[in-house]
Amino acid sequence: MTIGPGLAPSLEQGIDFGKNLAISRKLPIIAVNHLEGHLLAPYAKTRRGTRGLTNPVYPALGFLISGGHTELVLMRGIGEYKLLGGTLDDAAGEAYDKVARMLLLGYPGGPILAEMAKSGKPIYRLPEPMTNRKDLNFSFSGLKTAARHFLERDLPADEEGKPALTKEFIQDFAASFQDAVFRHLMKRFRLAIELHSPHMILLGGGVVSNVALRKLARQTAKECALDVHIPYSKKLFTDNAAMIGVTASFKFARAEFTDPRSLDRLPNLNFPKSSAPL
Repeated sequence: MTIGPGLAPSLEQGIDFGKNLAISRKLPIIAVNHLEGHLLAPYAKTRRGTRGLTNPVYPALGFLISGGHTELVLMRGIGEYKLLGGTLDDAAGEAYDKVARMLLLGYPGGPILAEMAKSGKPIYRLPEPMTNRKDLNFSFSGLKTAARHFLERDLPADEEGKPALTKEFIQDFAASFQDAVFRHLMKRFRLAIELHSPHMILLGGGVVSNVALRKLARQTAKECALDVHIPYSKKLFTDNAAMIGVTASFKFARAEFTDPRSLDRLPNLNFPKSSAPL
């Protein structure tokens, strides 16, 4: 079962149910890190046992891009991880959702914004975050603020004093925002490859559903002579039970069980941080 990270009340409900079930039926419990689930989603196979990642080569570089996390993870094997860098504020998917709300795109805002970007041109130059830093962390709050200031300052207002948002403008602004996000993501991605020399790339998280992002990540990896591995189905990009099951299967093989009495929620759970200098 998932013990974190996530919203504490949701985690608590799932854990309480799982603990009661395990105790009443005398079953072992396997505690799973939700982020490890995303990282190992490419290992999931179809019912026929095909299409999953079967010949991994390590070390691997995991790139997790979702609504709650944007992280680069060095993987030396199943269960051997080091967090190389993560977001200092908003995650990429969260920034998509917030800018989508500024553009009045409704829910789910992030996927709608990405879809609008397909028909737009990146003609508005929004700032790439953290250009003066050489670490592997991410930040999207400044880009989000720049987007809001642009909309408040440079757009004519309608009769209610709100920005006059035409379809063409929204498409171009969405493309411009996405371009800035991609530049930031790919710069850190390439730097991580250069610093840690992985033998393969794993992509996971809901934002990886974005076709343009996957194409750019594959292109960047190809320039470094690396293969990119993703889940075989788009359903496995976002949160799903299969990725937790895959992770649990590896833990089961190593007999990594948890005493139900000691099990607790870990809302801020993450991978161990790397202490190696960059």
